[in-house]
Amino acid sequence: MADRFVVGDSNLLLYLTDAGSPFYEASRRAFEVLTAQGVTFLYTSQNLAEFWNVCTRPQPGGLGLSIDETIVRLRLVEQRFGYLSEFVAAEATYKELLIRYQVRGVQVHDARLAALMLANGVTEILTFDRDDFKRYAELTVIHPEELS
Repeated sequence: MADRFVVGDSNLLLYLTDAGSPFYEASRRAFEVLTAQGVTFLYTSQNLAEFWNVCTRPQPGGLGLSIDETIVRLRLVEQRFGYLSEFVAAEATYKELLIRYQVRGVQVHDARLAALMLANGVTEILTFDRDDFKRYAELTVIHPEELS
């Protein structure tokens, strides 16, 4: 079993499954570098919801993929990432983060992901959206281009 676990943010999952993305290469390289270091990558139900949303949402704003195309991409994620389960303790952690960090509006989604990670003892996230997670002192945020 790996000693180091890293959650891949939803944007990373999207870029890793889209060779046409301008961020595909940076995502792939970051994934390879960390995998070579023995990292086990994880995703959560929050990531799954955001991934499915963007894949199936019409353009502009989404990728406009069919359900079948989205399933193919989801299978790629499942081949590379383990699933980080939710459990009851995450709810208390989530509420605590919302209050301590004064989370507002759409930022609740990132707080939920942070709570799931922390409740499971995972403290690292690989994301292109560094600013979304910098408020959480408990987390280490890794930007894929830092590893390229």
